[in-house]
Amino acid sequence: MKVLRTIHALLVLGIVFVTASYARGAVRGYVPGSLNDSEAAVTANIVETVTVMMDLDQGPATYRATGFLHSFSSDTPSDDLVVPLKPRMFRLHADEAWDCYPRAKQLGAKVQLVVSDSYGYAKWPGYNQYQSAWERTIADLVAQADSLGFTDIEWDIWNEPNYWRFWGASTPQFYDTWEIGYRKLRSLKPGAVIVGPSSTGSIQYVKDFLLFAKGHNVLPDIVSFHVIWDNERNIPSYAGDLRAFMASNGINIQKISLNEYDSFDGSDTNKTSVPDPGRHVRLLANLEWAGVDSAAKSVWSDGWTLDNVAPNNTKTPLWWAYKAYADITGRLVQVVSSPSIDGVAGQDPSTGTASVLLGRYGGATGDIGVSVTALDRVSYLASGGKIHVVAQKITASTSGSALPQRVIDADYAISNNQITVALPGFASTEAFVLTLSAPVSNDLTPPVISNIQASDLTSSSATITWTTDEVSDSQVEYGKSTSYGSVTSIGSPLVTAHNVSLSGLDAQTTYNYRVKSKDAAGNQAVSSNQTFITAAPPDTTKPQVSITSPSNGSSVTRGYVVTISAQATDNIMVSKVEFYVNGSLMCTDTVPEGANANVYKCDWRVPKRNSATYRLEAVAYDTSNNFSPFVAVSVTSK
Repeated sequence: MKVLRTIHALLVLGIVFVTASYARGAVRGYVPGSLNDSEAAVTANIVETVTVMMDLDQGPATYRATGFLHSFSSDTPSDDLVVPLKPRMFRLHADEAWDCYPRAKQLGAKVQLVVSDSYGYAKWPGYNQYQSAWERTIADLVAQADSLGFTDIEWDIWNEPNYWRFWGASTPQFYDTWEIGYRKLRSLKPGAVIVGPSSTGSIQYVKDFLLFAKGHNVLPDIVSFHVIWDNERNIPSYAGDLRAFMASNGINIQKISLNEYDSFDGSDTNKTSVPDPGRHVRLLANLEWAGVDSAAKSVWSDGWTLDNVAPNNTKTPLWWAYKAYADITGRLVQVVSSPSIDGVAGQDPSTGTASVLLGRYGGATGDIGVSVTALDRVSYLASGGKIHVVAQKITASTSGSALPQRVIDADYAISNNQITVALPGFASTEAFVLTLSAPVSNDLTPPVISNIQASDLTSSSATITWTTDEVSDSQVEYGKSTSYGSVTSIGSPLVTAHNVSLSGLDAQTTYNYRVKSKDAAGNQAVSSNQTFITAAPPDTTKPQVSITSPSNGSSVTRGYVVTISAQATDNIMVSKVEFYVNGSLMCTDTVPEGANANVYKCDWRVPKRNSATYRLEAVAYDTSNNFSPFVAVSVTSK
């Protein structure tokens, strides 16, 4: 596939080198507001050409490449930084998963839970040692997930079993660990989605593992591996090789998760925050071509930074790269690479636009040609034999308050069913975003705004939605008075159904807001003032519980029913108390008794074993699903 793309690109190069030129109004270094009526065309020096083929459909836009490893919490980074990226997957350890699962689900993302992170990376389990501890870890995680109602977690059994930091025993012993963990998980949760082996660096390791797993009937539902410090253009061949191997060996696993990848910049071996948006866009493109089900960017630094994509709640060049990727909607189309450039493109009749995202790494200095072909397949983009093109550049400086630099905003004449756009000064490590739409002529009418709503109100966030009668951009002004004081960034691409997230709001506060939409001709509509009230702050206070009977160290009679009593209190309301005997859930009481209605009970028939010691535990939950620390007493049968 890579060879065909290269051959096609070279064929196109031979034609475009001779004919490529800037369209009227496309200038070097143009920023918003600087283009005037004068002719500012320059002669292009095309050194490479990329082709976007509108007639070769690649399936729906799913954002399969957008996922993150750790560095994500229930509220950080803020929604205005996370929502626009449309994340598909978060790979987390258990404590993060319990905290982040509701937010991930609201974002429409999956959660992969790394089971081995809870067990720890020592005392390597197997059939001959530490088997019970390994099984207990899995049982505890399943019980916790079930108690929280987290039903569709993907269970990643062990992280990097072929790397010494995470596995210190033999490969056969890891196979034992996998088999034990797989069978324990299946026994507790038959429908669990199991992920593995999540190895790093060697596709042969994955193949050997799959042969073992097939022979022992413990195949994962999703096969996973990591690509660290490798060439991103190898990823499609890795995935293709693995699929061919599985097909030839009768292994029917449809999904591949590349659940840890880095930015492929060796200048910083501990972090992946080096601002190289061009190469990162190439990475996103190759993950698309590989057809993985999900992928997760890695980073090895502390904090809720979204893997250094949004550190300290700021926009980095990589944030803009992911944002441009998420802005591609509708159906993907094929991008034929050049020697140094890969990309992703899509077309969407519902928005009347097409988007192209290109990233460069290496190559000679000069201008880059972009040929968009088979335009008859996307006739909605044309008007009067022309297509309007806006091109924006993402560089190492596109961060914080700096926006992508607009370098082209012009109409291009269609010739031979295609247009060619020359991107000026497209340097290595940079990315370009092209938005194509139908030119608008003599349009002096602003969009009509309707159906304004504020929804998904929390104590700190809200979602503002509205519709317009023509495609236009999206912006919201908001504040505690009609003077507003805060404004969101202008959303793209142009749409008729608008959705803007607000974050960092105060709880139980009335906010004023109005929405703005500007069409392709620059006509802006502004709504009347609207209001909403944020919700009360979430309840984070844990309930308290104590076992009042039987007392610690007391004796209980074999074969008799003993009532375990506990007192539980909460700042709002206790919803239930769970009682456990030797770690097994015995009963749940939701109806309190007593003068203060805070006594919960569980009737337990003592087994007939003599002189047996039992650990009785209680845990209280409130209506916000906060739960108390476990309290325990020990009793002995007589």
